Amino acid sequence: VAFVMLMNMLVGVSVEVITAVASTEREGITVLQLATQLRGQLTELGLNCAEPFTPEELQSFLEDPNIASIIEGVGADMLAVVDLTNQFFEEHEDIAGLTFLELVEVIMSLRGTNHAKVKDVKVMVRNMRSAIKDSEFNMRVIITEELHDIRNQVYEIMKAQMQLLEESTPGLANVDMQAVVSG
Repeated sequence: VAFVMLMNMLVGVSVEVITAVASTEREGITVLQLATQLRGQLTELGLNCAEPFTPEELQSFLEDPNIASIIEGVGADMLAVVDLTNQFFEEHEDIAGLTFLELVEVIMSLRGTNHAKVKDVKVMVRNMRSAIKDSEFNMRVIITEELHDIRNQVYEIMKAQMQLLEESTPGLANVDMQAVVSG
């Protein structure tokens, strides 16, 4: 009985090891295929994969329908790739650009088959905070501008009313309009 149990455990461990090796090999093949296909498209578009991509080059590269099908072919979300590369350039303004290796890593990290990690959640929270701050700032600017416009409109209305009142009552010429509006 102990011998059979030991054999079953060894078979189970062997299966786990073979599964892990196969998964690693599949991942390596997927990365190699992705890199090969992207390099081919880069060459066709006249871009050099040895040089970092500028934001403009990367934008035109990602707009190519063949690139979109390659990226979606490995299971990555094309919109997420565009968003993450844009975010990369916003966060790293001091560097020359995004390298080919970094682009491949971004694409591979955005596949639907990947499991979420604590790091991913932290990045999402940081992005959400940044988006909320940007929205808050934009809303404050818009509200401030609209309040300024409303204040000017009220001032113009009061000015017109004062002129009408002044025409009907000549003794009000010495009233300070600004004091009336802001008071």
